Amino acid sequence: MITFESVHADRMADYVHLRQSLGFRFQSGALFLRFFDRFLMEHDHQGPLTRELALAFATRNPASTPQYQAALFHTVKGFSDYLAAVDPMARPLEPVALRPLGRPRPPHIYTHDELQRLLGATHQYAPQQPFRGLTLRTMIGLAACTGLRIGEVIRLNDRDLEFATGILTIHHTKFNKHRLVPAHPTALDALRHYLGVRNLVFPDLHCEALFVNHRGDRFRPLSLQGAFRRLVRRANIRWLSGGYPTFHHLRHTFAVQRLVAWYREGLDVQAMLPVLATYLGHVGYSETAYYLSANPELLELARGRAAALLSHVPREVRP
Repeated sequence: MITFESVHADRMADYVHLRQSLGFRFQSGALFLRFFDRFLMEHDHQGPLTRELALAFATRNPASTPQYQAALFHTVKGFSDYLAAVDPMARPLEPVALRPLGRPRPPHIYTHDELQRLLGATHQYAPQQPFRGLTLRTMIGLAACTGLRIGEVIRLNDRDLEFATGILTIHHTKFNKHRLVPAHPTALDALRHYLGVRNLVFPDLHCEALFVNHRGDRFRPLSLQGAFRRLVRRANIRWLSGGYPTFHHLRHTFAVQRLVAWYREGLDVQAMLPVLATYLGHVGYSETAYYLSANPELLELARGRAAALLSHVPREVRP
């Protein structure tokens, strides 16, 4: 549970409780508010919230992306709106003080070689504690072959895995829904091996999580993201435009690879999008259709398919 300590601690706690009581998970928002709470403590701030203060917080790390800075600022902006509603002395921040600049970069699609290097890097992650590397290797492999979100991997419990059917039950997804995800036999084999080692390392495990850290506790998103970042750097995997890809790009990679496979199998990819959307837990097909334009290989396959279809259309009726 996130706690707050600054001059606005009570109001922050009330705001988080309000958002979550309205049905929002608000996990990132609560975490960003905790960051802001620490920022206020570090600067010994005791006064009201100001535009300058929120901007200083959001832009304090020049290496962070414009999108991330905007997310930080607009989380504080939402809190300021709440303050203005409950405190007549408070004023909401200007809504357009900070915006993401330009279009976001296309997702990184891991190549087969990159995935092998990434998985290989887990063997040297903690040589004195090989269980840690095995856990990361199993989590990364599962995400790569199922397209699960990082939070979905972390929230898996033992009871969510049914070896007899090969089905994973995903609870409380991004949109607070549930879905069933079939796992490949190789993923099930890896999970069996992981559980065998885990139960030897922690014979009296009290945590219900499927994946546990070296203390036997459930992973936190930030700790898994940090471990993944170290593995990516060790495997020397970078974006062409600089920077390092993330755990979430395993999900992008899964989606693109599935679409590429369907194109090569000669299937009607547009007709198959609802299937992939359901599997990934997307609310609308537009989220899934995004992947059709997010990868050069897919674009080339789509262009080739369109050209083949067009070749059978009489020239006089072509567009």
